[in-house]
Amino acid sequence: MPPLHFDLAVWLTLAAVFFTSMPWLVNLWFRRGYARYLLQPLARAHSVYRSRHGRWAVFVALHAVNIAILGTCIWVGCQLQLAGIGNLRTGAFGPWEALLLVPQVLLVLLAFDAQFYWVHRTAHRHPVLFRLLHREHHADRYPDAWSSMYQHPLDFFLATAMPMAWGVLLPVHEAAWWVALISANYINLAGHAGVEVTRRTPGLLAPNGIAAMLDPQRAGVSRWFNAVTHHDLHHQRYTVNYGLYFTIWDRIMGTLAPDSDAVYREAAGRTATPVTPGTTSG
Repeated sequence: MPPLHFDLAVWLTLAAVFFTSMPWLVNLWFRRGYARYLLQPLARAHSVYRSRHGRWAVFVALHAVNIAILGTCIWVGCQLQLAGIGNLRTGAFGPWEALLLVPQVLLVLLAFDAQFYWVHRTAHRHPVLFRLLHREHHADRYPDAWSSMYQHPLDFFLATAMPMAWGVLLPVHEAAWWVALISANYINLAGHAGVEVTRRTPGLLAPNGIAAMLDPQRAGVSRWFNAVTHHDLHHQRYTVNYGLYFTIWDRIMGTLAPDSDAVYREAAGRTATPVTPGTTSG
């Protein structure tokens, strides 16, 4: 049965399997295989578990609820497409579709990133919204892959899950849609992992890593793509680096941490050294 025709129970099951296995695998793979690229290892040694002390019930509950939200949004997107509302092209995947695959995947991720940036920035800029919706996520100042789902359900829905429903309105091939959807969730996990693997083998699983391979010094095209250090700095400084998939909006709106590229080059080139959290303009 094609994925578009999966029922809600199947998507909930797939989301549960993905988000209960992948955070564990990402943490294990990154930290054992690429330990020299662990960001701020001394600060990270016990901080994640300390930040979750006494909150494990909330942590598990939020993880479960957000899995259900994500699976439901994917299912809703499928229903929109099947109802004739979506614009996905579902025909044969030939040479022309293969040629357009990468641009179409990037188009979907750009659309996702626009919503993420503005919802995320709004949640930070308004104290009431931050307290009600986003503060829980920042309990993990030095996050790991599990942190990606550790947030208020409404915050997670608005910033991350909702585009997976309306994204079928984009005029791309179905194959590009599925690749983008998998890439988006992988980038989310990797971006919270705290290990700068963007330029290493794990990075090749997402456009960010491919760009980093082509431009390892972050002097050209890869400057516009996110890296693990980008979001890691956000968790420490709060008022910078709001994007998740790209740095485009942060650069345009002046919310990029000025040392983001330098921190990335240092972390990607050798064992990372601690970055002292500071106040930067946003």
